[in-house]
Amino acid sequence: MALMRCPQCNTPITADEALSGMCLMCDAVLPTQQAAPRAQPALPPSPASPGSIYPWVLAVVGAIAFCFLPVGVMIFQMLPERTAPKDEKVTEQKPLPQKEPRAEVKPKPEPKPVQPVEKEPKKTAEKKADDNKIEKKPPPTPPEPKKAEPKKIDEPKVVEKKPEEPKKADPVPLPPRLANAYLSLLDDDAIKIDGDLADWANVKPIYLSAMERGRATKKVVVTPKTQKAYLAYCPKGLLVGVEVVDTSGELENAGKPGRGAWPFWDNDAIEIYIDTLNQRPQRRGAPNLHQFFAFPLGTTGDAGIGGYESRILRDPAGREDWTIVSHASVGVNPMLRAGKKTAAGWTMELLIPKSALRHGDLKPGQILGFELQIDTGTNLFYFWANDNPQIRVSTNPDAWGEVGLAGTDARIEVLDAGNKPVQTFVPGKPITVRVTDADMNLDRMNKEKINVTLLSKSGDRKTLLLEETGPNTGVFVGSMATRLSIGKREEKVLEVLAGESQVVEYLDLIRANSGRNVLLRAEFAAQVR
Repeated sequence: MALMRCPQCNTPITADEALSGMCLMCDAVLPTQQAAPRAQPALPPSPASPGSIYPWVLAVVGAIAFCFLPVGVMIFQMLPERTAPKDEKVTEQKPLPQKEPRAEVKPKPEPKPVQPVEKEPKKTAEKKADDNKIEKKPPPTPPEPKKAEPKKIDEPKVVEKKPEEPKKADPVPLPPRLANAYLSLLDDDAIKIDGDLADWANVKPIYLSAMERGRATKKVVVTPKTQKAYLAYCPKGLLVGVEVVDTSGELENAGKPGRGAWPFWDNDAIEIYIDTLNQRPQRRGAPNLHQFFAFPLGTTGDAGIGGYESRILRDPAGREDWTIVSHASVGVNPMLRAGKKTAAGWTMELLIPKSALRHGDLKPGQILGFELQIDTGTNLFYFWANDNPQIRVSTNPDAWGEVGLAGTDARIEVLDAGNKPVQTFVPGKPITVRVTDADMNLDRMNKEKINVTLLSKSGDRKTLLLEETGPNTGVFVGSMATRLSIGKREEKVLEVLAGESQVVEYLDLIRANSGRNVLLRAEFAAQVR
């Protein structure tokens, strides 16, 4: 009799399985039509032929071995997966009871991702080892920034060079060697304009530095490094004196031609630049900017000329008008000029009148933009403030320096009845005080007034008003009555004690050394009868 096989697992069906209608190997339901006919004929012969059980046993053992062989192979393949999470095992074992080994073997992509999972932990372990190695590398990395940090610290040293950068840029907007000086205030007759520099003995000189500019017009035979000059001012105007070593050895004083430009700078001359408002812009054109020039012996066509102004004025439309205006050496507000030839070159004295200055005045404490230039008939020029040969000083006021107008040292005196200075005074008689301070001669046409303070040791304190002795004198005088102290004070009477000293205080607004607001004190003893 042919053996019946399970339609699901293809194993031989036993009698018990046929009776139960279910395959014991795969739990598959056997068709009833196959189980019924086999059950009836199979039962009778079984007791008659006991030897037929051996084929059944062999069939069952073979079926079991056949069924469990792929399962064992699959279990063997799944053993490495024990390291994976439990969830993955459960999901992979679910298809096993359905007996779809081939279906599971076919989707080998599923175990393949599992295999990379096996390699991944190995790689992660290696990576951990690598990470440990990398963790050892960070220690060297911190020193690298440390090495970079000191380099960055050195870089600020380069930043220290930044102050040098403005020095390179200074020549254009502002000369690096910014010249400064204070001009002494002198009396009108302190300097005689005659070309003799002996009057300047008490004035500190300034020095101009040599600079080569442009094409050589004449051969330079002498090259002094500096030239000497003197500056001061008085109630009449600005005073200039120079002592020049001539670089060409000859005196050049060509006058203005009948037509065309006049290169007056190719002669022996001085040029004075003044900004009365001390704005010093980059370009000329404003009325407060001046350029004066003069020749030591005048020009070939006009030996008596005082000097000239090279005037540049800009109209509202921005157009510049260049003109040369002459200033006579005689008449009202003249530009006084005188010069002399010397063994080494020449000397010259010049007075620029206050009337020639626009938008400004010459008063103590005022600051002026200023530059002085000496021309020697060659391409060797001398400048006081500018030190950049690429800059044209005549059109670039920002290259000029500046000067301050200093004052004078005020003097306090007590006068007797004959207006003579004394060191004592008589209590009970008026005390006369005189202060000489040219700084306060602000108006040459009218008399002016100043205040002093009188102090006595008895505690009395009075303010005394002094009046200028005349217009444009700078000398101020005033008197106040005095009496022995009786304990009762009067408004315009100074009370003093017998034998005590009297103190006079005066605030000098500006001194000859440019000091400001200096309090002067003079003490005078009271005479004892």
